[in-house]
Amino acid sequence: FLEARADQLALRDYGARRLAPVNVQIHQIKARLAAFAQWQAEWARQGWRIEHSEVPSRDAPGVSFDVDGEPMILRGRIDRIDTNGAGQWMIFDYKSSNTAQEPEKVHQHGGEWVDLQLPLYRHIAAGLGVTGDVRLGYIALPKDTAKVGSLVAEWTDSDLEEAEEVARDVVRRIRREEFWPPAATPDFAES
Repeated sequence: FLEARADQLALRDYGARRLAPVNVQIHQIKARLAAFAQWQAEWARQGWRIEHSEVPSRDAPGVSFDVDGEPMILRGRIDRIDTNGAGQWMIFDYKSSNTAQEPEKVHQHGGEWVDLQLPLYRHIAAGLGVTGDVRLGYIALPKDTAKVGSLVAEWTDSDLEEAEEVARDVVRRIRREEFWPPAATPDFAES
């Protein structure tokens, strides 16, 4: 199905007579999709099923995120939420970069949170009834098809609470109109 759909889209978007580099890219995409299909089949054999995809919808009102008693509305579209029927959930974001990176390396540098996407997805997913044992990760579709699969973050509840506090601090700074640390203003008169 995935290969046939890729062929349909390629025909629609690029026509039947394509440049060689476009054909190479289509071939690469199909190889990634074939590896993904194998991963997906194994994931399903383990009892996981896709519960939601591309949620919430674009016109959804957003989810309230409390910051000092005042709500901040969070909006975001989660690629995929899976469940295994035993109360466990997986929130996935698809990543199709050439190399797959672990979520921890993307979200944290030097022990500091620098990206809050996945932790805030957990909060957004709670608005869809996704609570309890919730894990976060990527479905990686890298150039090296042997590395296609899930990359699950190993964050603890404490780690995720820390990420939410960092998000609250960002909201506090926005509300104080602190958008960037002040930088020295160059004096062009001296140049």
